[in-house]
Amino acid sequence: MLIRPRLDDHKVVGFYLGTILTGVGCLMALPLLTALLFREWPALLNYLVSGLGALGLGLALRLLCFTKKEIGWLHGLTLAALFWLAAAAVAAWPFFLGGNYGSYLDSFFEAMNALATAGFSLARDLDHISAADNMWRHLLMFLGGQGIVVMALSFLMLRGAGGFKLYAGEARDERIVPNIISTARLILQISLVFLAVGTTALTLILRWDGLSWAQSFWQGLWLFMSGFSTGGFTPHTQSILYYHSWRLELVLLFFMFLGILNFRLHYAFYTGDRRELRRNIEAVVLFCSFLLAVFLVCAGLFYFRVYPGLGATLRKGVFLLGAGHSTAGFTTIYAGQFFREWPQLALLALMTAMAIGGSACSTAGGIKALRIGILFKALCQDIKRLLLPQSAVVAERYHHVKDYFLDDKIVRGAALVTLLYLAVFLLGALAGVCYGYPFMPALFESISAATNTGLSCGIIGPDLPIGLKLIYLLEIWGGRLEFTAVLGLLAYGWACLKGK
Repeated sequence: MLIRPRLDDHKVVGFYLGTILTGVGCLMALPLLTALLFREWPALLNYLVSGLGALGLGLALRLLCFTKKEIGWLHGLTLAALFWLAAAAVAAWPFFLGGNYGSYLDSFFEAMNALATAGFSLARDLDHISAADNMWRHLLMFLGGQGIVVMALSFLMLRGAGGFKLYAGEARDERIVPNIISTARLILQISLVFLAVGTTALTLILRWDGLSWAQSFWQGLWLFMSGFSTGGFTPHTQSILYYHSWRLELVLLFFMFLGILNFRLHYAFYTGDRRELRRNIEAVVLFCSFLLAVFLVCAGLFYFRVYPGLGATLRKGVFLLGAGHSTAGFTTIYAGQFFREWPQLALLALMTAMAIGGSACSTAGGIKALRIGILFKALCQDIKRLLLPQSAVVAERYHHVKDYFLDDKIVRGAALVTLLYLAVFLLGALAGVCYGYPFMPALFESISAATNTGLSCGIIGPDLPIGLKLIYLLEIWGGRLEFTAVLGLLAYGWACLKGK
């Protein structure tokens, strides 16, 4: 029997929503300080008003919905889904007040793309928005890459089962260390260490390439926040093409690949277990898929002479393939060049890499290398069963930090999420076709949205029809949560309507 949520259940949802909104309001202090530093007085007022509004709303919800009831599984899924919507809704306020977006929907689209690390932008004049807005865009992307729930657990004293239910609701079910709070804080610590190192490296490179020290620091900071979080935001409309720097592209590739690795792999490497990178099924799948995709992309580009010479082909092909496979979404060409210049072989390889994405428990999106590896192992297991006698016992294992036996439950879970992604890719593409776009560009854009990649072939922009904006928003939101929490939110709503 379906049980209808009671008042205490609604209070749990409202209380923790208030907590996350309070956190978003506090975070607005950073772009506010940036506005003060750059003397951007209108932006300072926007963030002051928005920050106070978010704090007031969050504190009011916490007061009205105060409860000591423990978080259940359905609460965890519902909260994980609502956290992203509520945080994006409030984070969009200063964007809307700044006047650089055509509507509040466009501002919400920008905030959701930042938090979900999708990287599409609907800014009307990105090259001239305020430093405060750039700080806010990239800060949201950096924090969203680690996960809103991870950020919340890092600062909340929410221990035990309730914390893990929230953590799992964000499509994360892996603990780096046994305690879930310690896991969240360790993820944040790893990211902050990389932030310091990456910002320093990118600042030096940009200074070497001719920018002033101030420009180098701020843009280096923002590019690292975006690159490590596999997001794709930059301070310029031309993305990485603006810089014309092979040094910058090389270092960003390195940080993008750090971003797509499972945080458990980072931890294993830092604790001295170097062999894990060679044995882990995710690392093996990523290595093999990247090499194969690079070969196909560069072979197609070189055969059709898209770029002059092997050097230019490798530079463009490897960087764009890396940006696609990591779901970072940086680009060194104009959006229209994908279908105007790239051959079908290179495009299909890029789209497949975008669909696979990175690792579980990383900053990357996509179906995830772990699921691809599990499905491949399941295929091998079935082939062995066909070839061996019926009496033979076939047990397939895979290594992911430790050895696991492949069972039907694991395979079903991987297959279900993979099928959901494929269905969303197709439905998003059909929606684009209904709005008059060709099927292949519409499929490219749909894959990019659902995997939170942010590479565009020119469809997504400020003039995008409202209906498609809403469809892509749903893809971005659902893809970031790997659909699990979205289904939980729908179940919670259905229980409210039909439960007893």
